[in-house]
Amino acid sequence: MDLATIVTASVAAVAGGVVTAVGSILRTRSTGRTAARLVYAELTRNSAAVGYYCVTGRWPSAQFSHDAWDKQGEALARMHGADTFDCVYRGYSALEAVAYIGGDVTIAADQRTVLLEENLSELRRAITQVGGQATIPSQRVSIETGRLTLPPAASTLSGQRLHHLLYSLNLLTYSGPAAGSFRPRSKQRLRR
Repeated sequence: MDLATIVTASVAAVAGGVVTAVGSILRTRSTGRTAARLVYAELTRNSAAVGYYCVTGRWPSAQFSHDAWDKQGEALARMHGADTFDCVYRGYSALEAVAYIGGDVTIAADQRTVLLEENLSELRRAITQVGGQATIPSQRVSIETGRLTLPPAASTLSGQRLHHLLYSLNLLTYSGPAAGSFRPRSKQRLRR
């Protein structure tokens, strides 16, 4: 064997290995992106019931699907770093927790709000994370996560909104455009 044959064979073997490695990396990325898209679709479809609950305060009779997660979770777990897998896993857990909290009328209102906010935050984070991995447009992801918020409670009204509410209930009187222009109605006027 001459040296040229050995060099050619060595270069071909190395090049073949590099091409195989690059192909494997690209295939893994493509598989991960496809898995993320399927899980994103399932997670957002499941979160429709949560969005309904956030708006109405009533939990619908809904069955959650875990098919994409069951089939594609392994592909997400194989991706570089555990962030996406962990975030999506927590999102599915939060989905179940919201369903439980939403259906349990024995939980006190203040505790319910705290528990719901924690789990809604996890669900929004999961949808955002997997949406990014799936290359879903950020505007679409924002729409999906935007409907997963609780409406502000009456007790959290602040400043001017609270003054306007009290004014409309005839508990305050308006004394002009200056700052601090709302003042309590006199007791005599309230007795009427």
